[in-house]
Amino acid sequence: NQGITVIPPEIGSLTNLTYLGFGENEISELPPEIGNLKNLVTLRLYRNHQLSIIPSEIGNLESLQFLDLWETQLTELPIEIWNLTELKELNISYSQFSELPSEIGNLENLTSFAATHNQITEIPEGICNFYPNLSNWSIHNNSICGELPSCLTQEDIGEQNCP
Repeated sequence: NQGITVIPPEIGSLTNLTYLGFGENEISELPPEIGNLKNLVTLRLYRNHQLSIIPSEIGNLESLQFLDLWETQLTELPIEIWNLTELKELNISYSQFSELPSEIGNLENLTSFAATHNQITEIPEGICNFYPNLSNWSIHNNSICGELPSCLTQEDIGEQNCP
């Protein structure tokens, strides 16, 4: 909460960094050099109301376990993020997502997934790859009104914004 608007590309030289927190700032995008942080375990970017771009280089963060993108302007994540198999916690709540790609099923080590208060209209079957292992799951207040994956019931998705 420092009013930071830009993360300089030099951040990429901090290759031993394991925790990076820029929550509650005014960052609109991450530099591609973020992908150099191979030892990064935790990335907290919550409440950056201008954040609308995540570079594909985030897929290089092979050690990443905790990714917090709560309350941003993100509408999608780069396809490379779905290959971060060490990811345990992902929070994309209160953002601008309208869909979850089928590749989300690659995140088989997830134990916590939050995607409340978006505009998501359907959940891909791949979610069943990790849903049984979740200790925290919240996806209410979206627009999921159609058919659900085989592992979910209406009760599992909570209240939705359906006509």
